[in-house]
Amino acid sequence: AGAVEDSQAGGKAPKRKQAPSAFMLFSNQHRVQIAKDLEAALARKPTFGEVVSKISEAWKNVAQGERASLEEQARAAKVHLDAEQGPPPPKAPKPAKAPGAGRGKGKGKGKGSSFEAATCSLSRVD
Repeated sequence: AGAVEDSQAGGKAPKRKQAPSAFMLFSNQHRVQIAKDLEAALARKPTFGEVVSKISEAWKNVAQGERASLEEQARAAKVHLDAEQGPPPPKAPKPAKAPGAGRGKGKGKGKGSSFEAATCSLSRVD
């Protein structure tokens, strides 16, 4: 009667794992060092946002060779994961919208809402 058994008993398929992207691999490799460097520079523990910002900045400045290596590792991880789990299932097509769908009740959505009609009714004749 565990959580995994209950979710499978409900008819839902288990959630597929997602292969890490090149950025995620880079982030995992450099997060600890970047956090330590920030802590030394700020003289306090950095916030999550500060660490992520520095990781993002470092990723933008990473050498092309290291980036290519990380992208190759990400592709290999995706191939390995697909071999383990099988190819992802095809996505179900989205249902077609009904005619006239998407037109709300807000300003400018209905009859007589043209700019000219609005300005003519407000203009003054002396």
